[in-house]
Order: sequence, then structure tokens, then C-alpha cells
Amino acid sequence: DLISPRNITDALVTTFKKRPKNRHVCIICMILVIFLNYCTSDHIIDFMYVKRKFLWRVDKYSYFVAVTNTVGVIGTVFSMPTYHHFNMSDNAIILLSCGFCILQRIIKAFAKTEPVFYVSAFFALLSNDFYAPIRAQITRCVPSNELGKVTKNVCLS
Repeated sequence: DLISPRNITDALVTTFKKRPKNRHVCIICMILVIFLNYCTSDHIIDFMYVKRKFLWRVDKYSYFVAVTNTVGVIGTVFSMPTYHHFNMSDNAIILLSCGFCILQRIIKAFAKTEPVFYVSAFFALLSNDFYAPIRAQITRCVPSNELGKVTKNVCLS
């Protein structure tokens, strides 16, 4: 009963059903933000790009990914208390984080040298900060008895 097709259809119906004040649109948009961030995972495209552009091999690209992930973790560790200190709204955090994701990808796209490509890793500082605020916003839009079903779609995306 755990892996039942009915559970999947229940989760989808609950996520996409009409809600007061068009909150279903907000829920769908937040799920899409998470989904698009994972779908546009740059790793495959980035590797092919740096392999051609900078003649990198797997070890050099792996080092870049390690630097980017480290910067992202450090950014999250310091940014969350900072957001709390300045009492930033979830929406502002989501927009700021998405802005950093976009800037990171733009810098990667237009990087002509390796150091400029590494500068894009700096923008990973706040790139991962939108997951918690999105989940918090979804809990405000969904009644508690439907929260598990909608959260299932967030986890699947």
C-alpha cells in the first residue's frame, strides 16, 4: 500500500486543486522553482563546456564542483542566521536566492577565462537558500491535513 498509484494521483490532485486566493498557483510556482533548479542541473552541460573551452578533465572539473559546493554550504550556514537577524521575509529570501542562481549561470555562460568561471562559484553563496522558505510558504498555503500530499510533490521535484 506504500507504493500505490492511488497515492500518486491523490498527491497530484491535492497539489493542483483550486484554493482560495489562487494559492494553488503559488504552490505550483514554488514546486516549479525547485523542479527547474534540479532539471537545469548544470553539471553535465558545464563539464562539456569546460572540457571544450578550457580543456579541463574530470579531476579539474571535480575540484570546481567541490569549491562551488563548499561555498554554497558556507553561504547557507551564515546566511540563514543573517536572514533571521534582519527578519527577512520568505519571499525576499526566495527572490534573492533565485537571483544568485541566475547570476551564477550568466557568469558561467559568458566566462572566457578559467578565473572568471571560478568567480561564478561565489554566487553559489546564496543559491541553495530557497528550499526552506519554499517549504515554509507551502505550509502556509495548504491545510495541515493535505500538507503531506503536497510535500510529496516537492520531494519528487
